[in-house]
Amino acid sequence: MITDQDDALDRLDIALIPFKAALNMVPIIGGSLASLINDCIARFQQEAMKKAAEFLRQKVAELENRIDTEAVNKDDFAELFGKYAALAATTGREDKLRAASNILANALLPPGDPNKSPFDELDHLMHCVGALSSGAIAALGASIQIADQVTPRPHNRSAARFRFAEIRQKLPDVSPDLTVGLAAELRSLNLLHLTEGAIPAPDLGHYSISVTPLGFRFAERFIEGRM
Repeated sequence: MITDQDDALDRLDIALIPFKAALNMVPIIGGSLASLINDCIARFQQEAMKKAAEFLRQKVAELENRIDTEAVNKDDFAELFGKYAALAATTGREDKLRAASNILANALLPPGDPNKSPFDELDHLMHCVGALSSGAIAALGASIQIADQVTPRPHNRSAARFRFAEIRQKLPDVSPDLTVGLAAELRSLNLLHLTEGAIPAPDLGHYSISVTPLGFRFAERFIEGRM
């Protein structure tokens, strides 16, 4: 049986063909570079698949007593698994693989579980994992730390508002311009809310930032894995 994972790997192999062919035409070092790319990609894929499988095993083992396979919506699970496998074929980032594994494991929870997310949300968040850079995920974590300082739990943390300067303090190695780019990624997926003030400021202090309820759930249930 051909799976979505196999299909993703086949597409990647096909995509590499013109690159390897072009490199092979470069005198002296072209063939060596093409071989290096081929070896690196193969090793990368194998390692990423192993990591993803192990993260999923760990989460399923953790949730074992809460999973009812008879109550699982098999069509929804199959669709999420296809996207999970395709993601695992193209990234080795542990933060992303863990999050994707947690999302897939959440789909195995029975309908009555208080921490089960609806399929539409899981589908969107699986897309978020693939679409977000690791820097954006780190920026979301920093934003949640700030929100917790402004409005501690169990209060409405989504009402907590802060400034770019506070995120930059949490991410000192990230430039102001990149911070804006990371926040824009999160905003586009409704994980952060940005409100622009009337008077522009050179340090972007005219922007007010808050973490959306979806942003909190994504970070806590799936990035941190607290289900």
